[in-house]
Amino acid sequence: MLGSRFVAVIMILLSAVAMWNAWTVFVTGEPAGAGAFASVPVVNPGAESLWLGVNMALVFVVMLAMAVLNRTYILLHTTSILYAGLFMVMEAGSSLITASDMSGTVLCLTVMVGLYIMYSCYQMPGYTRSIFLVFLLLSAGCIWQWAFVVYIPVMILGCGQMRCLSMRSFLAAVIGVVTPVWILWGFGVISLQDFTLPQVRTVFAYLHSYDSCRPVAIMAVTVIAGFMATVSNLVKIYGSNARTRAFNGILTTITLVTQLMCVVDFGRLEAYMPLLNCCTAWQLAQYFRINGDKRAYFSIVLLLVIYACLYLWSVWG
Repeated sequence: MLGSRFVAVIMILLSAVAMWNAWTVFVTGEPAGAGAFASVPVVNPGAESLWLGVNMALVFVVMLAMAVLNRTYILLHTTSILYAGLFMVMEAGSSLITASDMSGTVLCLTVMVGLYIMYSCYQMPGYTRSIFLVFLLLSAGCIWQWAFVVYIPVMILGCGQMRCLSMRSFLAAVIGVVTPVWILWGFGVISLQDFTLPQVRTVFAYLHSYDSCRPVAIMAVTVIAGFMATVSNLVKIYGSNARTRAFNGILTTITLVTQLMCVVDFGRLEAYMPLLNCCTAWQLAQYFRINGDKRAYFSIVLLLVIYACLYLWSVWG
């Protein structure tokens, strides 16, 4: 176990260095105007290194959130931190996509925090304040980045999976969604007349472009690996107890929805990619734990090689 932790730490450190190096090559400044309101102030920081530093710090906070989730709710039934190492490797491999936008890291962290809160509501429909907070965070994110809105219905479904869905909890969710817009509108920060609908562009709209080859390849590898691991894990988890099925059920739902959105809303891939990496890391770590006696590490090593190649292709391609 100590050896696996050491390997995971090495993966994290090497990936962090590689990711920072790639970000300094690819960064083009933080884009804005991708949220629900055009009146939200544009973010255009002059100090790109400071902006990248904040993004990198948030990536490590995501890893910390994953560790807290696993330690608190024992999702993987192991003390290994392989999921953290895999997450960082995939983040480095997808640096070409994540370099210019911090909204994906924020979305990933928000969903992880929401997942932690939802787990605490298991069979507790009276925890309306916690449910309110989950939807408050997601709704606030929608003002900045439209990708957040996808996870509002996902969390509603999650309330059912956590067996905490009732009329009161549903009303708490609705109020949580409305509150950020209500507050910002009341203070004049946003105008309801500036409400804009998202422009959705599928991956098929980009296949004819050579510049899209690398992002498509990175996304495809992660989606395929995550989907295969998820399907394999479902067979084993189906025979577990109700709590384990519920906890892994909401994580599986988030994983599948994120995979779908990466294909359907490819034009906003930078917003989904960190969460896709995070969910895939969870699923691969679960697959490794379940199939460790069947030399599942061959699959992990193969993926590490593939992501290393994707990274090199991105940097020097």
